[in-house]
Amino acid sequence: MAKEEFLNLDDADPNQNELVITLKGRQHKMKHPTVADFIANVKAVESRPENMTLVEETEFTVDMLCRSFPTVQKEDFMQLDMAKLSKLLEMVRKVTNDGQIEEEAGEGGSPTAAG
Repeated sequence: MAKEEFLNLDDADPNQNELVITLKGRQHKMKHPTVADFIANVKAVESRPENMTLVEETEFTVDMLCRSFPTVQKEDFMQLDMAKLSKLLEMVRKVTNDGQIEEEAGEGGSPTAAG
């Protein structure tokens, strides 16, 4: 007789790894992607130009971070120094096990989002 397994998706918490950042005195919890978010991110990655400039790559990365932290204003991310941005990207990589926001060094050493 086959064994039945049950998974209650209403109660299951697949987001065991949480990341909360503090920026401008407020805490912001990283939003784990839904299927719709994942599809939107993949479409964004696939539609970006091949020869992005360093500025475009950095803006693209910030846009991806805005999706992960919807309570943070884009301007607040843009005001970070590069060391803080790099540390944030490193932490997101550690928490995001599914590769949703996987940062790699792009041309010129700039972090870019990959799916």
